[in-house]
Amino acid sequence: MIARLSRSIGASALACLAGTAFIVLAVQALSGRWSLHNTLDLGGTLFVLAAVASVVTCLPIFVLLRGFAIVSARGHAALLGAGSAALTGTVVVAWFFADGVYPRDISDWIRLLSSVFLVPFPIAGASFGYAWPSHDGRAHVHARGV
Repeated sequence: MIARLSRSIGASALACLAGTAFIVLAVQALSGRWSLHNTLDLGGTLFVLAAVASVVTCLPIFVLLRGFAIVSARGHAALLGAGSAALTGTVVVAWFFADGVYPRDISDWIRLLSSVFLVPFPIAGASFGYAWPSHDGRAHVHARGV
């Protein structure tokens, strides 16, 4: 269990770091405004929020569902992780970046949900889920000529 948890957290953090760096650099390239200060502030904040939110969200879900087939297949586990982290990420970004004011109407929620800054959350969750399955719960086929 510790190896599985370490592998999932490590994969989540690395994928989240890469996704966050790509998003921040792409936004700066498209805007034409390059700033190392903004890169470190925004990128660092998004990285920490996405990494922590995915672990806090995915870990209890994967532990509770550990006996089910959905968390033993890499693709299904990645989708479950991405979906749960994306939902948590939406709430976290709304809370953290909205200066304490949640989106008030449907247009605010649509603008938030279409934000490029939510991308690191499903990346981190999918990576967590993809790294979670192990071979201990699967049936092994032995080559005995049967």
